[in-house]
Amino acid sequence: MLAATVFFLVQHGQVDKKFKDSMLVAALITGIAAVHYYYMRDQWAEGLGSPTELRYVDWILTVPLMVVEFALLTGVGMRKLFWASVIMLVTGYFGESGVTGMLDAQTWGAISGAAYFYMAYEVGCFTVFTGSGPQGDVGTALANAKGKIPAAGRMLQWFVLVGWAIYP
Repeated sequence: MLAATVFFLVQHGQVDKKFKDSMLVAALITGIAAVHYYYMRDQWAEGLGSPTELRYVDWILTVPLMVVEFALLTGVGMRKLFWASVIMLVTGYFGESGVTGMLDAQTWGAISGAAYFYMAYEVGCFTVFTGSGPQGDVGTALANAKGKIPAAGRMLQWFVLVGWAIYP
């Protein structure tokens, strides 16, 4: 992650002006993740168990920044995706940690999962399965974009669909 941060910062000066913000956001995402992974590693190494809180602090900072990447590519969807990502992460944390004592883990997980599937729909992830036209505001904007943006958007769609579904 640290190497990726350095790469994005070095390349920031080499890309077209319209991609500079995206490179900076990518550097922020990987930089934040590098710091948190360093501390998570220490927690595991010291036998302190699962770094649940550190993981969620990392995600509450980096996932909304990933949402910003979609907005930078398409110009749409940031507010919807931002709030869906916050709901997904906060309710996921409540379910995993049990800190609220209000609802059981499965209910919090269902709320978190609904927010995840909403984001996946908004970015057009399910188009690959349905064969239909683009879905969601961001998915439609990605499909109608010019140049290499549709291909980059498809990679981000797969990342959201598969990566976020399996990442613990």
